[in-house]
Amino acid sequence: MRTSDTARLIDALEPAAEEHGFEIVDVQILGSAGSPILRIYIDKPDGINLDDIASAQEEWLEAIVDEVDIIESEYTLEVSSPGIDRPLRTMQHFIDWAGEEVKLVSEPIDGRKRFTGILKGIEEGNVIVECDGTDFSIPFDSINDAHIKGKVSF
Repeated sequence: MRTSDTARLIDALEPAAEEHGFEIVDVQILGSAGSPILRIYIDKPDGINLDDIASAQEEWLEAIVDEVDIIESEYTLEVSSPGIDRPLRTMQHFIDWAGEEVKLVSEPIDGRKRFTGILKGIEEGNVIVECDGTDFSIPFDSINDAHIKGKVSF
């Protein structure tokens, strides 16, 4: 679930990210209050590498994070690619990743809060997920967390 602080930071980061050819995939505050971690997931249309992450962090990301100042204590800043379990935050994410297997947590829908299944996309502002042969229509605004269900092959 987005807090007002993470939403404010996302709003501040998105224009600079777009200007530099990046997307802000998600922002999370993790860990304890005594040693929080601010994790920012970024991506580019053609993929991202370590040099992209380092240059983004040094050239514009850290300055905006410092300016917005959502964490008052010392914290660890982690900048990362979205990885194989990519977070889904925007309606466009749910459109772009239709057909993928997802894990989603929402406010209760028919007594159910957790959904794992195939993302069908968006219909009338609702995210459609097929779970066990049944399509569930989940209001976008009720979604607390959503990720692509990463597949690891060895």
